[in-house]
Amino acid sequence: MTRAGLLLGLVLVLFAHSTTSCQLELTQAMLQRLTKTNEQDCAKLWSNLREHLYRTHQNLTSCRQREETSKEAETAGASCQPQLDDAMRRANETHRQITAKKESQVWLIKLEGMKSKSAVRPLRASIQNITAERKGLYQSLLLLYIDAGNVRRTLSYYHRLRALKEPNLHATMVRFTYSSARHETRRLENLLTVTRHLPTDTEKMALYRLVHPEIVKRKTQSLRYVAMVAALDLAAIVLSPKYRGQDRQLYQTLFEGVMKQFKRDMLAGNYRDIIDFATNYPTYFDQVEARIAFIGPKIWPRINYDQYVTYANRLPQAKQRLQALRQMLLQIRRNNKQNFAYHLAKLAKQVDICETFMKGRHGELKDRDDLVQLKLQFAELDPSKNYEHYLKLQVTRPPVSRRRSRGRR
Repeated sequence: MTRAGLLLGLVLVLFAHSTTSCQLELTQAMLQRLTKTNEQDCAKLWSNLREHLYRTHQNLTSCRQREETSKEAETAGASCQPQLDDAMRRANETHRQITAKKESQVWLIKLEGMKSKSAVRPLRASIQNITAERKGLYQSLLLLYIDAGNVRRTLSYYHRLRALKEPNLHATMVRFTYSSARHETRRLENLLTVTRHLPTDTEKMALYRLVHPEIVKRKTQSLRYVAMVAALDLAAIVLSPKYRGQDRQLYQTLFEGVMKQFKRDMLAGNYRDIIDFATNYPTYFDQVEARIAFIGPKIWPRINYDQYVTYANRLPQAKQRLQALRQMLLQIRRNNKQNFAYHLAKLAKQVDICETFMKGRHGELKDRDDLVQLKLQFAELDPSKNYEHYLKLQVTRPPVSRRRSRGRR
């Protein structure tokens, strides 16, 4: 008998539910083999064997229970399979129906999209027409306000048209400015004012480049103070150290042309344009006033001094008059170091006229210090004779050098 068979038999005997007694005879060697020990005491060998047989019985019982449970599960699984198959079929059918419905909805959406695209075309055309009409309205208002000289509203519509990316906006503004010979100079002044308020030098220069040739080809503008306004506006940009453009020539052609005309007008006694410039643009006039009143040393002997000396008191502001009188006194000191009494006497009369003018304009009292300094400078050529001396001096004939110059002419 094998060890396994013997062991199984003992288990059945020990744990059988029979009441019949059974006696077995086992040798010590057999017990040692069954318990896998070398124990010599038979009582301990028997105790070890019983314990070993008990554990074996427990293992066999657990194994049988697991087997029975597995069989029951297989039986239950076999009975549920038809239900699972039916549920799977229903799920697949539901999925198919949902998929078909979604595909139908997608097709309808695509169809609606095609209809929408067809509807968008006339709508887009309508929007373009409305935008064009709005641009036309803005442009009309822009030009209207240029003509009216309303800078704030002109700038408002200018920025709107820029936002709408209106092409040739600057050219349109210049073209309108010169569309009427009767109003072109007034419109040009308005346009220059608007240009000064534009946000960038690039936009300003775009207009100046378009305006420049129009001014140059019209003597009614190129030889009048409006050209000086444009020139000084240009100078603020092109003479700046930061400017890298090549437009300095635009400034020079305008400035030099109108400056020569100012001097010719001043010496001829034609002060109207200079006075208008000093009245309408006093800050601009301050920038060039000294240069207007300056006469070169070669021309000085030939000028009509009696005419020239009256220029200062034709200017509208006291500080402008004082500046012109200072420039005249400076030139007398430079060009008449010997024969200066006649010139100073004539000039003193004009200083007195200026002082009377200032007394009648209480708002210009701040210029009185300049007047005092001007009077003190009369004594620089001859310290023994001051301003009061020349004011009282009665002279009727110009110095000899001047009379000879007239004779040669």
